[in-house]
Amino acid sequence: MVSACSSLFFCPPDQFERAWQNITESLLSGGVFCGHFMGPNDSWAKMERGDLTVHTRTEVEALFYPNFKIIDVYEHDSEGMTLIGKKKHWHTYSVVAQKIR
Repeated sequence: MVSACSSLFFCPPDQFERAWQNITESLLSGGVFCGHFMGPNDSWAKMERGDLTVHTRTEVEALFYPNFKIIDVYEHDSEGMTLIGKKKHWHTYSVVAQKIR
């Protein structure tokens, strides 16, 4: 099992492909991935900082094809607060997928 909760956002875009390859290669067939991806409507993504990895839903789903069966994708796209109480628009995709190859 790989748990990448709220961490892949902070992988520099130029390193994401290699990080994703490491994640997928670390799972055996039948292994499970659980993690979050940042969507383009997130207020941090809209700041265009350049140091965050952002994906559309289509891009997220493509990451798992053809080696995974997606069990669930939940899209969260709403106003909220950060842990330190600042207003923020959250746009994330929570994914649970099982490696099949």
